[in-house]
Amino acid sequence: PNSGTFAGAMAALWWVVVGVTAALVSRRRTTTWAREEVVSVSLRSRSRLLRDEVAQRVARYNEHARQGTGREFGVRREPPVLASGEVASHESPAYWDYPMTLDYVVDLAVANGSATAEFPVVVDTGSSNLALAVASCECGPGSTRLEIEVVDECIEVTYGSGAWSGRETVVDDVGFLEGRGQPLTVATSFAGILSQEAFFSGGGYNGILGLAYPALAEPYSSCADDSDESTPATPLVDAMYAAGLLGADTFAITFCDETAQLALGGTPADADLDALTYVDAQLTYGRYYGYYLVTLRSISVADTTLPLRTDDLNAVGGVLVDSGTTLIYLPRVAAAQVELAVHDAVPGIPVPFFQMDTCLDAVDSLPTITLALDGYDLRLHPTDYTLFYRDCYYWGVAASDVGIIGNIALQTKMVVFDRAANKIGFAPARCASSSSSSSSSSPPDDAAYSTFAAESPDPSPTPLRKTQPPLATTDLSSRLASHRPSAILAASVALVALVATVAALLKAAARRRGPVRYQPIHDQDDVSI
Repeated sequence: PNSGTFAGAMAALWWVVVGVTAALVSRRRTTTWAREEVVSVSLRSRSRLLRDEVAQRVARYNEHARQGTGREFGVRREPPVLASGEVASHESPAYWDYPMTLDYVVDLAVANGSATAEFPVVVDTGSSNLALAVASCECGPGSTRLEIEVVDECIEVTYGSGAWSGRETVVDDVGFLEGRGQPLTVATSFAGILSQEAFFSGGGYNGILGLAYPALAEPYSSCADDSDESTPATPLVDAMYAAGLLGADTFAITFCDETAQLALGGTPADADLDALTYVDAQLTYGRYYGYYLVTLRSISVADTTLPLRTDDLNAVGGVLVDSGTTLIYLPRVAAAQVELAVHDAVPGIPVPFFQMDTCLDAVDSLPTITLALDGYDLRLHPTDYTLFYRDCYYWGVAASDVGIIGNIALQTKMVVFDRAANKIGFAPARCASSSSSSSSSSPPDDAAYSTFAAESPDPSPTPLRKTQPPLATTDLSSRLASHRPSAILAASVALVALVATVAALLKAAARRRGPVRYQPIHDQDDVSI
């Protein structure tokens, strides 16, 4: 027997086993990374009607506040009477019918059997549940072909005039394909939406990704009886952090128009940490961490502080920092005083401007508005509190008993949500250049506009942001392969090892055909190790 050849063959066979094992491990959808990892994924804006924001989202915040405090909360619908005594009609098509929005969606990956598919979901710091339409839901523009098993745990969420209901799904791998060259997924369940009413307004998304504190998540309850027992729902980011996939219980959003990003586990690599200022997150209703609330100390217009009480500005414990809301919503008395102060600073502004019944060609003459938070001044230039639409600027401040800092005020900023320290950080964002910006009024793609055509009386409205059409459920096996370079490397190792094994066996067979000569090892020219 040729012991050198045998040892070489065994070594090559061992490499085959190692290569196959590495290939199998690399196929696992759940990737475990060290705690220091930060994963960034791209966001994109979508269009919807502003009336839906008021009737659903803002109305839900006020209803939640009413239930949480026992006091009356609401959204102001009547226009204020300005110093001139004029009253706007509040029937503007911009307010009720134009698709103007600044909220974002991200592609969420779900392992569906042997295939993996992505679905756009709204990125929402004002809620905590992860919910996605399933195949059996007649969800209109939010419909999917996602077939996934559900269990006997029901859930129902109401958003003012909109609502959805469904059941908890079985545990599956859920997460993101983009960000690190490999999928970032975790085994978790989510709410499978089975029915809805006016929830999927505007289109462009199949569900919602709640990023608020877990205490805000709507729980599941048994579908079989009327028991008061409930099962907590685990938000996606909490599941990822508990599984050791994220470096910290922190995430950050860079509000950069069409180049916006969501960083999970910390701040983006290019973040300017020296410019980052943190403020304390406040307890929701003074009882628990739920919404991302910050204390609003005062409001100034043109460096003149308005006569407002801090308690009036923070009725629920603070004002919300909310990625899913477009406008800036201030308590009624504050919104009225801001409008009056801006009108007094620029007397030529027509009163209907403050109700979106008319717009301005330029805003250079408008004053700066400063929202003085507890430790940070959020200075809003005119383009930070107006909506640019069809070469014209519309007023972007509305009234709500629950104060909200919406996306219009967060553009070109990075906001860090440090849940472990209960702090919220603000810094200028390093935004990459984009072909589409908020100061552009380029017409949308036909497919993107088609979701609004049935609702808007305007035959050719132009959304504030150029958007993408809703994504269909797609088999992404080939894309998954491109995200697994380790699988390619492992396969290459296995192939080389296999070739080495075959060569060693052929060499052994050739030697057996001739006389075998035994020599001392130090005299051999060919030694297999």
